[in-house]
Amino acid sequence: MMAESPYQGRLKPLPENTKVLRQLYPGWAVLVQKLTDPALRAKDVRRILGLTYRQIYHWDTRKLLWARQAFFGEWHRFSIADIFGLALVKKVAQLGVPFDLLKNSFAVRMGVPNYLWRGLPYLVAGREAYIYTDFESFLYWYMPNVGSPRNDLSVPLDSETPRLMVLLPVRPVLTELLEKLDLPDFKVSTNPDGMYSFEIGGVPLRLEDLTYTGEVETLDKTVRKRK
Repeated sequence: MMAESPYQGRLKPLPENTKVLRQLYPGWAVLVQKLTDPALRAKDVRRILGLTYRQIYHWDTRKLLWARQAFFGEWHRFSIADIFGLALVKKVAQLGVPFDLLKNSFAVRMGVPNYLWRGLPYLVAGREAYIYTDFESFLYWYMPNVGSPRNDLSVPLDSETPRLMVLLPVRPVLTELLEKLDLPDFKVSTNPDGMYSFEIGGVPLRLEDLTYTGEVETLDKTVRKRK
């Protein structure tokens, strides 16, 4: 019986370089562009996340907002990725985590969509992704392989060191967000396996397969990885 491959169930991360992303995975490039386009306003955050304008202002003064300034005297503009980051912060805030912790590494690193490159393929494929952080020294994305056990939201506190730890399943937060997004030019649906499909501007989006095969890709060719 052959041993299971160490790459079983793994998905390739998206290239962080925009030019490389467009050339290797044009479908994913369109999706990332849509998710990071700052086209939404504070009223959309209010509708989608259930925050009042007072709460949004409070979060802004506490430096929990990272969206771009629109025009002088106007509210910030937000992308779908920004609102997703805020939804994660809101979920953790419901645990009673102090704002002083939220505005540090967790909020900043989740707000900028750096982790889209690694976590997005797993979420789109219907898989779970977890955020594990102490809000101070580390923040990890954990993507288990197919068949790995799922854990509920937990807040373990080390009895020896008073450090708050959070393991947050991301998919429930994403599911709730997409149910409330309701944008005319961006439609999301799921199949029975939980995989997402997208329609942008009325056109179905084709996403390239990101299953890890042990091959190394370049811009002009794919070469077999040496063992």
